[in-house]
Amino acid sequence: FDIEKGKITSIIGANGCGKSTLFNLISKNLKPQQGEIKINGVDLKDIRLKQLALQLAVVHQYNTAPPDLKVETLVGYGRIPYGRKNADENEKYITSALEAMAISDLRKRNLGELSGGQRQRAWVAMALAQNTDILLLDEMTNSLDIKHQIETLRLIRKLNEEKHITVVMILHDINQAIAYSDKIIAMKKGVIIKDDTPQNVITDETLKTVYDIDLRVDTLGGKSVVIPV
Repeated sequence: FDIEKGKITSIIGANGCGKSTLFNLISKNLKPQQGEIKINGVDLKDIRLKQLALQLAVVHQYNTAPPDLKVETLVGYGRIPYGRKNADENEKYITSALEAMAISDLRKRNLGELSGGQRQRAWVAMALAQNTDILLLDEMTNSLDIKHQIETLRLIRKLNEEKHITVVMILHDINQAIAYSDKIIAMKKGVIIKDDTPQNVITDETLKTVYDIDLRVDTLGGKSVVIPV
């Protein structure tokens, strides 16, 4: 399959279908047993980790850091691949990332003082500070309430539109995948069942295959909507 440059691609599927494995293969946390993964035409196995950190940033599902760590310090870790020589440039990207995730007012706060949604935004800001063209997000909204889920996804879409960042994210909420994705990859048991636009992927038949349950798909405002009851 291909990830289209400058677009948002979401990976969906039941628990254990291989979403996180695929994610870890793309981010070079796992090595493929066969086949190849290429970024801008270069085989991933030939890209050193430091070089890769200049091309893609990753936000994992579970992230830990000391509760007394300052938000600006965490976000600053995104500049590690660039070294400390250009302090002014590093500060510019840290400030820009904080602004992009709407947490500039939290930069001096400790992580332990933040809500779950604020912490998740801080982790995304750290990834943005890397200033990469590709952003990988692994189920980043799972632990958030619906308000923070929507706010975070709107910020991701805004970043995609304004900075043309290529985004690959794993989502469990099918309707959110429809609303915030240009393309959806549906998986089952390690196999890609369908890889297309949201309207072409999200059908009664595909959802039955992927999740082994009958779900009704309606149309609202020209977009598919899943009725999960």
